[in-house]
Amino acid sequence: MAAAHRKIVLTCVGGALIYDVIKALRSAPDFTVRLIGCDADPQARGRVLMDRFVNVPLAETDQSNYLAAIWDLVKEEQPDLILPLSEGESRVLAGVRDDLRRAGVAISVSSLEAVTVMTDKLTLMQRLSSRNVHSLDCMAVADEMELEAALRELGYPNRSVVVKPRKASGARGVWVFDAGVKEFRPSSNSRNSGIGDRDAIVQQVEEAGLSISDRVAMPFVKGPIYDVDCISVDGTALDVVPRLRQWREALSSASSGNRVEMNVAIIDYCRELCEALDVDGSGDFDVVLDEDGQAVVFDAGTRLSGSVGGAVVAGANIPAQLVRVLTGLERIEFDVRDGCVIRPFLTFAEIPNQNQNDLL
Repeated sequence: MAAAHRKIVLTCVGGALIYDVIKALRSAPDFTVRLIGCDADPQARGRVLMDRFVNVPLAETDQSNYLAAIWDLVKEEQPDLILPLSEGESRVLAGVRDDLRRAGVAISVSSLEAVTVMTDKLTLMQRLSSRNVHSLDCMAVADEMELEAALRELGYPNRSVVVKPRKASGARGVWVFDAGVKEFRPSSNSRNSGIGDRDAIVQQVEEAGLSISDRVAMPFVKGPIYDVDCISVDGTALDVVPRLRQWREALSSASSGNRVEMNVAIIDYCRELCEALDVDGSGDFDVVLDEDGQAVVFDAGTRLSGSVGGAVVAGANIPAQLVRVLTGLERIEFDVRDGCVIRPFLTFAEIPNQNQNDLL
C-alpha cells in the first residue's frame, strides 16, 4: 500500500531550529510531504529546505495582505494542512480558521477565542482561575502607579515578582524584581530582559526609554521548569510530552537543552489546561513546579514550540503526529525514551535539488 501524501504550508520558516520541524515531517514512515514555506523575511533560512518558498507580508502589521497571500497559496497549492509556527500568525489565522476548513484545508490553530485567551498572559490566568485550574495570581500593569500597586499586592520585597509583556514571546522585556539584587543584571541575550530590585529596574527602564504599559505582573516561581508539547482535539489532549529545562539562564530566548521527563503530575495538569482552554491542534505550555510541588503554567502558545525537536529525538515525533491527527491518518502511539537528554547543535541538512544554488 502506497504511503499517503500531504501538502503542508509552514509559516515563519526562519527560526533557528526550523530544520528540526522539517526533518520530523520528512522522516515520517507513513506519509510523504510537499512543504510550502512562507516567511516575511525573503532570506529566511528555512527557505532552502522547502519544496517551494513564498515571501509574505508580516501578519501582525499587514493582516489584510498577509491573508491575501495565504489564500493565494491555498488556491495554487490546495494544501492539506497549514502549520503556523509563530504566535502572531496564529492570532491572524485563527480568524479565518473556519473558512479554511470549509475550503478543505486543515489548520493547527484553535478557535479565535482560545487563541486570544492563550496568547495574552493576563487573560490566560484569568480564564484558568475561572475554570478552577491551578494558576498564578496576576495583575495588569499599564503605568508606574499600577506597577507599584502590583509589586505591593504580590508580596514584593519579601517575594520576587516578574513583570512582562502580555503578548510578547521569546523572553522579550521580562523583568524579575528581586529585592536582593541591587544592580540591574541584563540577560545574556539582551531583549530588554533582566533581574534587579525595584530601583534598579525602574532606573533601567527609564534609561532605555522602555514602556511600562500593556504588561502583566505575577509571582516569580523558582522551581523546575518544563516545556510541554501537546496535541489536542477539541480540548482533549491526545499526546503530552514534558521536557525539563536544563538552561544556564532562565531568561534565555532559546533552549539550551532539556531532559524528557514523563512526569505524571505535569502530564495530568496539561490535560487540564487543554480542556480548560479548548486547545484544538498544537499546544505549547511553559510549566513550573511551585514550592508545594504543584504544576502551574506561566506561559502558553497555540503553535509547535520552537524546541519541539527535543521531543522528536526522544521518540515523540509531535509534528508528524499533528499531521496525522489533523488530516485523518491513523495516529501512532509514541514510545518515548523517558530521561532522554537533549542539547541543540549546529548541523548540516540536505537541500532539495531545486534550491542547490540558493546560498545562505
